[in-house]
Amino acid sequence: MIPIPKKLREEISKDPFMTVCIYQSQGAPNHNCKGRITWEHAYIYAGRKINAKWALVPCCENHNSGPAMDKDYNRYRAIIRADIDELSEKYPNKDWRQEKIYLTNKFNK
Repeated sequence: MIPIPKKLREEISKDPFMTVCIYQSQGAPNHNCKGRITWEHAYIYAGRKINAKWALVPCCENHNSGPAMDKDYNRYRAIIRADIDELSEKYPNKDWRQEKIYLTNKFNK
């Protein structure tokens, strides 16, 4: 388990977005929220969890590690918050634009 660095934890703890499970939003695959809010690392790159504000999404325990988790939805909610140009530069071995197109088409109906 890679912990979230203290400075980043402090920053995201002040963000209202990080206090409500993303599955509570309109268009989410299911709203069966249970448990406390946890911060899920939506992306792994080169075998490591990405510790960046855009890559962390708030999920209840049921949607983070429980049976209702939909990893693609978690990735979708993360990637729509990211700067694709920055990702492409920082993490060049992944086609971030294609990833965003795929996930947007899957969930933004």
